[in-house]
Amino acid sequence: MDEWWAAAAKPDPFTVAVVSGDDGRLAAAVLAAGEGIVGPLPTMRKLLAHRAGDARLPPAVLRAEFGPYLGEVERIVEAVDALDA
Repeated sequence: MDEWWAAAAKPDPFTVAVVSGDDGRLAAAVLAAGEGIVGPLPTMRKLLAHRAGDARLPPAVLRAEFGPYLGEVERIVEAVDALDA
């Protein structure tokens, strides 16, 4: 992803739309890049594995992950907001 962004002369914003499904490598790469900026995102990793079918979670566990997921999203939003500061 970073290579595509650099090859496009580092546009801001840089919008990516994935039209076809893949095996999750793109999502994993984007998540890893995000973790390089905001730190570990364990709930997002767990939910990505669930969505990919690698680690299916029961509905009760998914509901329990909602709060931690929102906390991770808030960290990402704060990091993005800091870019505009």
